[in-house]
This record gives sequence, structure tokens and C-alpha cells, in this order.
Amino acid sequence: MSEIQEQVEEAMSKGKFSIIDAIRNRSYPKDKVFVYLNEQDAYDASKLDEEIKNTDASTPEYDSLLAKKDELVNQIDAGKYVFIISGVSEGDREKLQLKSAETFPIEYAENKNQLTGEITRTEIVNAERDRLFTNLLWVASIKEVIAPDGSTQDSLTLEEVFEMRESLPIAATGAITESIEKLRISTAIFMMKVNEDFLAKS
Repeated sequence: MSEIQEQVEEAMSKGKFSIIDAIRNRSYPKDKVFVYLNEQDAYDASKLDEEIKNTDASTPEYDSLLAKKDELVNQIDAGKYVFIISGVSEGDREKLQLKSAETFPIEYAENKNQLTGEITRTEIVNAERDRLFTNLLWVASIKEVIAPDGSTQDSLTLEEVFEMRESLPIAATGAITESIEKLRISTAIFMMKVNEDFLAKS
């Protein structure tokens, strides 16, 4: 069974199956993304890794390097932020796309075929519109952020997401984006299964 299927089965096995809840976006699969902001410790740990590889495992120096690395890894883990990501329905994604297009209207380039005279229209890529859509999608998808001390933030504003995407390490933004896309597939499977089970019980 795939990871996505396991998420679907888990969500439905917890007594959450309800067509109304599914429609209201309450039962969609969720994911956790761990974000590490202490890049200096991560860099130092990677340097220690190299030293460990080049050190004789039978020497006291080897054990000392391992202990230093373990200490850094524990520090990094203790400082992690946990992002709770939830699937978003295709209908909601379409609304976000429409909102982005309202702010940055879609424009087309016209090309005329010199032989046939036929005119074709090609959508012009707009990086600002794509960026706005991604930011809106993050706002809709990130349901909670848990700080290292256990305090929580229940939602993010568009302004906060914009600043966060500008400042987060590339690895962190990549992990969050990957989770959102994975959950899109998971949500589609979830809704298909909800519909199948609902029809079977009706």
C-alpha cells in the first residue's frame, strides 16, 4: 500500500468518514513538515560528517567527533518548527487561481500562421500571478505551526507567507511545497474513496 493510500485509510479508520465533513474540508489527509532554521548547526554537522569519514574508527578522536555530531543533531532537532499541512479541494484551488487572475489578469499573445492565416492565442506567463497563487495556496494549506517551545500559531496571513517564502531555507520551502502537492493527490484519492463508500452505503 502506498503512503498516500495509507493516509487515506488512516483518516477513514478513525471514525472520520462523513460525506459532510469531507465536503467541508475537515477530513482531508494531513501531513507534518519539519522545518529547521539553525543553518549554522547544520553546516557544522556536515563538516563533522566529513571529518568522521576521514578518521580511523578505532581512535578516541573518532568517538569524540561522533559525540560532537550527536550533540549538534540534538540541538537541531530541538529547534525544529512543525508545519501541519492539510489537503485542499480542487474547488478551493480553482478559487485561488481565479483570485490570482483577478489581481493579475491573464493576457494572451496572438500568433498568425502565414500559410493558413489561422490565429492562435498563447497564454503569457506571469510570474507575479504564479507567485500570488502559491502564496494563497500556502495560506489555505498550512493549518498550524508549532514552535520549538510548544507554542502554536493556528493560521498564517498572506503577508506572513510572502515573507516566510522569501526568508526560509530552500530545503524548507521545497519540503512544504512537496507536501502540499503530495496531499493534492492524496485528497483526490480520498474524495474518490469517500464517494465510492458513500454510494455503496446509499
